[in-house]
Amino acid sequence: MNLYLVRHGQRGKNEKFDTLTKEGIWQSKRLGPYFKDKKIDYVYVSPQKRARDTLKHIIPYLNKNVKIDISESVKQQGAPAEVEEWVIKKYKIKNETDSQTKIRTSKFLKLLKKKHKKDNVLIVTHKRFATFTIKILLNLKGKRGKYVYVPSSSVSYFKIESNKLKDFLTSDIRHLLR
Repeated sequence: MNLYLVRHGQRGKNEKFDTLTKEGIWQSKRLGPYFKDKKIDYVYVSPQKRARDTLKHIIPYLNKNVKIDISESVKQQGAPAEVEEWVIKKYKIKNETDSQTKIRTSKFLKLLKKKHKKDNVLIVTHKRFATFTIKILLNLKGKRGKYVYVPSSSVSYFKIESNKLKDFLTSDIRHLLR
């Protein structure tokens, strides 16, 4: 499996935390050409608006027959840290602990490895899910895990064969620099 992990474009603040900023839209548009020749077979996207809006800019560059799954398995962990309490209450946002998110991520990765052994898979998701995915796939524990950083609209790539990691590149932003 070739697994591509994308964090959504830059998002707004507070009540607008689920929308892309102008910068986030620009970033998302830069993602599309990155995937032009990747022959993606299957897409998992978070149900949150900012992830789905990021995917909208990638879709024109994907295979016409690509399967898209809006999946709770790749959703955000909860409200981002700087979102004020009144916003969390207004939108009834449920927050997961890091432990709960790690368990959810691990279960989803097991499913992916089983279901998509020979596929090219794209996941459009959020910072915490992407961070846990990288840490799990690279077996990063303790101090080594603190160096994982996932910027907005970054792409992480993992080549997995026979359930073993063969190659990887994390937090690639070259498409934003061209």
